[in-house]
Amino acid sequence: NSQYGSVWRGIGAPLTMAAVINASIFLTYGGSTRMWNAYFDTNSEKKSLWRDGGCGGFTGVVSSLIICPTEHVKTKMQTQKKVADANNRVVYQDSFHAARNIVSNYGITGLYRGLAATTARQSPGFVVYFGTYDRLKEYGIKHYFGTQHSLLASMTAGGMAGSLSWAIVYPVDLIKSRIQALPIDCAKSERSMVNVARGVIES
Repeated sequence: NSQYGSVWRGIGAPLTMAAVINASIFLTYGGSTRMWNAYFDTNSEKKSLWRDGGCGGFTGVVSSLIICPTEHVKTKMQTQKKVADANNRVVYQDSFHAARNIVSNYGITGLYRGLAATTARQSPGFVVYFGTYDRLKEYGIKHYFGTQHSLLASMTAGGMAGSLSWAIVYPVDLIKSRIQALPIDCAKSERSMVNVARGVIES
């Protein structure tokens, strides 16, 4: 049972924070677009594209503050190995134990290992996602689905926008995961985005 249960290792952190993360994304995006509309003229399509992309990028920065520690804990849980001793222990018993351990030994900044890489993934990803979603939806309604199938148009646009954004930022996600999987006490130069990216390319 423990062997099969290991495939769910690290689920505690993302599962606990899923609602907070998604709420922060849509609250930030909705609030920032309303502020943009209050201060700027967005009547033209070009100006609304700047709004959607700009607010999407800002949303990515804000969401990184929540997502980074969550994914760091998840990565630590998924990549940890059993300690070679008589008890065959693991360093972290669960996600909450991992978070407490990291904070007690390395401070709150320890949880934010990989923040720059997380932001470099989230911000451009949301620029693409929010910058394309409404346009794909409107195009689908106009040319394929019609107004009577707007829900299907929304689902299709969401899938396409999500796939496009991930295709663009996936290499950064790989670098981010490699950084967070490194030993937490490794040298700062070793965990830099440039150094990790070089290692990915050369491997």
